[in-house]
Amino acid sequence: GIFPLREMMIDCEMGRVEVMRVSKFLLCIVAAPGPGVAGQPPDEFGMLRRKATALASSLEEPLAAWAAAMRPAAGSAAPSVVV
Repeated sequence: GIFPLREMMIDCEMGRVEVMRVSKFLLCIVAAPGPGVAGQPPDEFGMLRRKATALASSLEEPLAAWAAAMRPAAGSAAPSVVV
């Protein structure tokens, strides 16, 4: 079967990016490259992933409710919302 993408981690020159699906939206968190805590080597995405997961968990219900509220009624035009 087909498995929908749940998250993606990208390592770029400009930093690290975590993209995660939250309800019908995409959450994107960017972390600048830099040294780890107290001179330790940087975490390979672990901290960024934990932060994204915690944020996604707290946003899941409100974003799902907002998406349901923005769903157009039968026969009406879709609302034009820019966030």
